[in-house]
Amino acid sequence: MLHDDLSLNSTEKAFLRFVNVSPDAGNLDLAVDSGSTLVADKGFKAASEFVSIDPKAYNLVIKSKSGGQILATMKGVSLTAGKMYSIVAAGMSTPAELQQPLQLQLITNR
Repeated sequence: MLHDDLSLNSTEKAFLRFVNVSPDAGNLDLAVDSGSTLVADKGFKAASEFVSIDPKAYNLVIKSKSGGQILATMKGVSLTAGKMYSIVAAGMSTPAELQQPLQLQLITNR
């Protein structure tokens, strides 16, 4: 369970945090597909603080901290100034037959 501090305000920035709930993916980085890392080295059940980011559309990727491989992608994530978002990595990086594959979910917190 996370405690949301929704007190951050800006008319010029959006706010984004990353949550890793993938039990087999290891530590993960959240990055923009052009290479810029937004949040680094989050292990299973870990969440970052909210970070400020320019409001626009992004293609986001989750990378393995250990090898740098891209494990999941979310294209066209549109972030709006003044809003707070969580990107959640959920599922299995190597799913068995009845398990969900690793994917990203966007949650608008405010």
